Amino acid sequence: MSARSRGQRTATLLLWIAMALCPLRFAFAGEKIAFDIPAGPATRTLEAYRHAAGIQNLVYPYARVRGMYTHEVRGEYDAVEALRKMLEGTRLQFDFNTEDSITISVLPTDGPRTKTRSDGTISVVDPLNDRRSLQPDVQVVVVQSRSDRNALALPGSAFIDIRRNDIDALGFSTTQDVLRTLPQVFGGGPTEDTHIGLEALSNAGLGSGVNLRGFGAGATLVLVNGHRLAASGSEARFVDISNLPLSIIDRIEILPDSSSSLYGADAVGGVVNFVLMDSFDGAQTDASFATATHGSLSDNRVSQILGVKSSLFDGLVALDFYSRDQLHASDRRLATSDLRPFGGNNFDTNMGSPGTILFGPRAWAIPAGQDGTQLKPADLIPNQQNLNDVWHNVDLLPSQQRWSIFATGKKSVTDDVELFADALFNQRNARNIAGGSRVPLLVPATNAFFVNPLGVAAPIQVAYDFGKDLGPLITNVDVHTLNIVSGVNAHWGENWELQVTGNYASERLGTRTQNSFDPVALRAALADSNRETAFNPFGDGSHTNPATLERIRDSSFQTVDSRVGGGDLTLSRDLEGLNGGRGKLATGLSLRRETSVSDTGTAAGFQSDSHDLHRSVSAAFAALSLPIVGPRPNAAGPNQLEVSLAGRY
Repeated sequence: MSARSRGQRTATLLLWIAMALCPLRFAFAGEKIAFDIPAGPATRTLEAYRHAAGIQNLVYPYARVRGMYTHEVRGEYDAVEALRKMLEGTRLQFDFNTEDSITISVLPTDGPRTKTRSDGTISVVDPLNDRRSLQPDVQVVVVQSRSDRNALALPGSAFIDIRRNDIDALGFSTTQDVLRTLPQVFGGGPTEDTHIGLEALSNAGLGSGVNLRGFGAGATLVLVNGHRLAASGSEARFVDISNLPLSIIDRIEILPDSSSSLYGADAVGGVVNFVLMDSFDGAQTDASFATATHGSLSDNRVSQILGVKSSLFDGLVALDFYSRDQLHASDRRLATSDLRPFGGNNFDTNMGSPGTILFGPRAWAIPAGQDGTQLKPADLIPNQQNLNDVWHNVDLLPSQQRWSIFATGKKSVTDDVELFADALFNQRNARNIAGGSRVPLLVPATNAFFVNPLGVAAPIQVAYDFGKDLGPLITNVDVHTLNIVSGVNAHWGENWELQVTGNYASERLGTRTQNSFDPVALRAALADSNRETAFNPFGDGSHTNPATLERIRDSSFQTVDSRVGGGDLTLSRDLEGLNGGRGKLATGLSLRRETSVSDTGTAAGFQSDSHDLHRSVSAAFAALSLPIVGPRPNAAGPNQLEVSLAGRY
């Protein structure tokens, strides 16, 4: 175990001890706690109650609760008494699902009945309302952040909502691990352990994209609080979610169906919206440690959240640190390209040291146990190849380390106008070992160690692995991201809501790969007739002058700067449909500017694949959802009919 790993584990253990000494609180029925909640809008006072009582989950239909008011609660009460006093005389009912989970619903106006439970708590039951609760209160799902921001998903679209308690129950340390539990998320594409496909090959930052239903990560729109992020990778093909610390995510909203009519062509596969925490009162320390039973893989995460919640200002600051060791292929028995012991085929490569000579349609294996200086055509093994494991000296997972800081705040100017701002800064470092450079070498007859299996002076090809000469390819990655959003959220009357936001996101990616080779210097060394300076590809192992190897050795680098900035204006309102149903209308404008600038080269001066790309996008959208029939439980005909329209220009 390295000193760094020991230090991380010691720090984690100390944090666990500190957490164990910190008192955990929940105001159970009968346990008194001091409440100081003024009368006001229910959407605000319910959150104040949740924090004061230590409730983990308080679920309510925001669109229906917005515009309603609750009474003040001041003094010492238990959790049930305080909530009953707050909601007395209103159309809001409550029910304790568990000791730390409460559901708030809105009563119809036609007179529900109440019942007292055995524990003394009161719930309100209406048979029709209970059945309707199986359907969404409004058949337009809002995919956005706090205060129901941004755009809409129309009826008929599947909707997946992963809440904070679900995230905690899964026990994972990273955002990408949580999403991998969903069958709608395809495992192929740009991830840190996938190397197949154009998107995966562009994953220079060793990050992780989201690929809904296999359409490609570029066809899945990734949002944070309803806003786009800067693109990732060497070609800006996808959004990297590994830069989002799991500790600050309040919930994940997923539309696994096409939403291009509202969002554009990058939402053909669906939408994933990460809603970050926007309110916290007090301090919370979280730490986790995991390790594998075999190999060096260990996983550490520590986070600290500090927040304040008052009638004047809500805000929080969160710090998050995550680190994980690499997982080497040698630590996993099944990580091999020769699958014959398991009933499969052999996928070994013929590139190695000793290598394989290819001349015309035939192959000759270079014998093992010799240095290539005395090799004769008769020594070569005809019709055979030296096969080598593709996964030799390769990391299955790279090491990762990430530091993040997140700050958010909101300020109510009036009861109907709220200002808000979010900022997330992230620094991630990764390191990956990919084995030696494998390449077919064209060896001319002038090479000082040249041998042709047919005894002629014609050039030959040698399938070769530079791992024993130059060492494995080692890639170090450095990623910096910045996301800033600010705006105003206003509503008037009982239905209309206006939101105006501005956002800026950037990602700077830098990679450097060591132990590659300079093709110009290699060609010169292969054609060299001097044994003191020529490259020798005919031995078992490295038998070339170290000075020559240093002339061949090279490194490559790449920097990619991606940015996106813009503004959005959204106007929406709730609608009263027929038969008491509820619908929604939303329309909006969007402007954004995207750039991606790449610079790629080698230490030897070779440049390639650089680009400087820009585009501007302006859009307008409108969406309408209106119930026509129902929901009508036990109806003889159709129990629900809705009209939905959406368009984007």
